[in-house]
Formats: sequence, structure tokens, C-alpha cells
Amino acid sequence: MSPSLRSVCRRLGWGLVFPLLDFRLGSFDIFPDFVGYLIILLALNHIRAMDSHFRYAGWLALVLLLLSLPQLIFKSSIDVEQFAVAPLGMHAYVQATAILHVWCVILIFRGLYRIGKATTIPPGLAAAVDSSTKLYMALFAIQLLFYPFMLNMEDSVVLVLQLSSLFILFIELLLIRVLFRLSLIV
Repeated sequence: MSPSLRSVCRRLGWGLVFPLLDFRLGSFDIFPDFVGYLIILLALNHIRAMDSHFRYAGWLALVLLLLSLPQLIFKSSIDVEQFAVAPLGMHAYVQATAILHVWCVILIFRGLYRIGKATTIPPGLAAAVDSSTKLYMALFAIQLLFYPFMLNMEDSVVLVLQLSSLFILFIELLLIRVLFRLSLIV
């Protein structure tokens, strides 16, 4: 793997960490999502010629960067206590950005899988990329399918949505770990 690809994998990993972390001091987000999407966009610009997935993921990163700018001004997440009373527009915004984020992640890993098959990446790691991406996609699709039904259910049922979100977060952390593992391969 070339030194530039190693650097890109590390930057993609760090870029994907920012949207996952939501630590606030008052109303200020310590890890703003737009910084992560900017890092992803810049990293993908270096490798966009290697695979068409990276080019499309770069466009999605740009859209996500623009969509994440309002988060600097107002809170754009929905707490469990506010789930049923949050405006429909907020639900649409949260779900749209989540769909675009997952789509961007999947495109990045599809591109890495294609590159991995053509280079010296160990087959076990390439298989881990493929299986983790499929699991990530399936879990998110299930969550997306049940999300509208959660709007009309009790708060206790919304905990199921939170548990599935935690599992998806865990899978995304595993995918980020794969990026850092790829950056160590010589």
C-alpha cells in the first residue's frame, strides 16, 4: 500500500469519528460534524481516481458538510424524552442526514474492498470489510424501516431504537478500526 493511501485511510478514520461523537459544552459541540466531513472530503479527493465509489462518496461528504453547518447554531439530535414531540421536520432532517452518512460510509468501504481485492491487503481483512459493511447496511435498513412506527409508540419501545443505534455505532467503530488497520499494512 502506498504511503498516500495509508495517510488517506487514517484521515478517513478520523473523519468518521467526528460525526459519531457528540460532546457539548453548553450549546457548543466539541467535535463538530462538519470538521469530520471536511476531513473525509479532503481525504477522498486524493483517491477519487482509484475507484468510482470514492468520487460518489466525496459528493455525499460535501452534501453532509453543508447539511451539518446548521448544527453549529442549533441542536439537531432528538433525545428519547423529546422523540414523540419533536417536529416532523426535525425527524426528517435527522433521518436524511443519517441515510446520507450511511450511504457515504458504505461507498467508502465498497471502494476500499475493490482496491483491497486488487492489492496486497490480506484476504481476511478484505472479508472483514465486506461482512462488516453488509451487517452495517442491514442493521441500518432495519432501523430505518421501524423508525416511523416508533413515532406512535410508547417511550419504552423507543429504547429498542436506541439499542439498535448503539449496535450500529459499535459496527461503525469496527469499520473505523478497519481503516486504521489498513493504514498499518505495508
